[in-house]
Amino acid sequence: MNDYSPKAILEVAAESDLFGEDSPCPILLEDGELPDVWVISGENAGGKSILCKAIQGKLQAIAKRDKQRFVAMRVGMDMRTDSGIVRGMMFGSEQDDSTGNNSVHTALTGLKNARERNELHWLILDEPDIGLGAGYRKALGEVFADFAKNLPEKTLGFMVVTHSPEIAGPLIEAGASSIRVGPDRRPVREWLRDGDLPKTFEDLQNLKHVARQIWREIEDVTRNRDKAAAPRR
Repeated sequence: MNDYSPKAILEVAAESDLFGEDSPCPILLEDGELPDVWVISGENAGGKSILCKAIQGKLQAIAKRDKQRFVAMRVGMDMRTDSGIVRGMMFGSEQDDSTGNNSVHTALTGLKNARERNELHWLILDEPDIGLGAGYRKALGEVFADFAKNLPEKTLGFMVVTHSPEIAGPLIEAGASSIRVGPDRRPVREWLRDGDLPKTFEDLQNLKHVARQIWREIEDVTRNRDKAAAPRR
């Protein structure tokens, strides 16, 4: 076991202004048998991707601090909208193929790259199941679980961000640790057993406002951090 995973997770979790109980993105940490494998789950607009990017940045900072050659590879669905050849090579063409098949290709390519890399790395898959039906999600979750139980020598950590019980379930059963993010912070096994909290039409209409409010709060935290870090004249 390496200490990059728990060290980075705990350092990020200690940032109470962003991830504490009364912060924009509150979290619940649950340790599993695999301290280097993590599942991030929670409601829409709860801050999962913000947490994921914060952990990625913390991993890179720890590696730099320790003078260790290391890369945190993140594949996020937000990257689908990027332009250029990299996006096409990573995600394929939405015009020529199904969204679900592109998601499968991207996820499996990420695992393949991790197995073949010669440098120390972390692999982060941010919502890798876009466009997949439940049966395919379950199959992909089982592939992730097999990978998690047999991490390649150079893979120091593996993280999956998902809304899907079919993705999360096999990983949790394999021993993955969990971070629940946002207003619904029920323990992960309770969420897997009972499912998402029911929503109404009003909740659908309000989701945009919830997302905007969280972004405003995150921006406030960032500004306050910048002010605190700025040298005094």
